Amino acid sequence: MLPTPNWRAQLRKGGVGLVSMRRRAEQLGGSFRLVRHGQGHTVLVELPLDP
Repeated sequence: MLPTPNWRAQLRKGGVGLVSMRRRAEQLGGSFRLVRHGQGHTVLVELPLDP
């Protein structure tokens, strides 16, 4: 889940931080979640200890 409905437009403008984080977590065998709550977001990344 990405934080805004126009995340593709943000990618074109160079805002790739969250996409890069998701891609890297998945490359390492883990998972990435972005959880929205109230006025903010929480990034949850789970990575295996022994990939």
